[in-house]
Amino acid sequence: MYNGGLVDKLKECALSFSKLFDIEYYVAAGKKGELVELTLFFNIEHFYHLVGLQKLKDIQATRGDKVKTFNNILSDKLTYQDLSKSEFFSEISDRLDYFTILEHMIDSEDVLVKHNVQTLDNPL
Repeated sequence: MYNGGLVDKLKECALSFSKLFDIEYYVAAGKKGELVELTLFFNIEHFYHLVGLQKLKDIQATRGDKVKTFNNILSDKLTYQDLSKSEFFSEISDRLDYFTILEHMIDSEDVLVKHNVQTLDNPL
């Protein structure tokens, strides 16, 4: 628990993400007869980059082992308040605002995927 019984926002993101560890998502997208198939899965190491911790170059606690960083978040050794002190925090704050609903967004039947065709080996 944190801050008078409230769960820290960063910890809430980590807890939400940990629910995805045993889930694989199969995604099929098509346009004009072309099909692209993707399998999404999530590991503890992915959290670091998905929330953008690598952008906080001035927060020493975000450096180093990604698993340790994740565990430090879960044990309240690294908090949302700690991250908010970074001069680069504005670059990731939106991610943290929406990260707790990642599972809901993926599970939603109303998912619309926007992609950059130039980054795909086999674009739609």
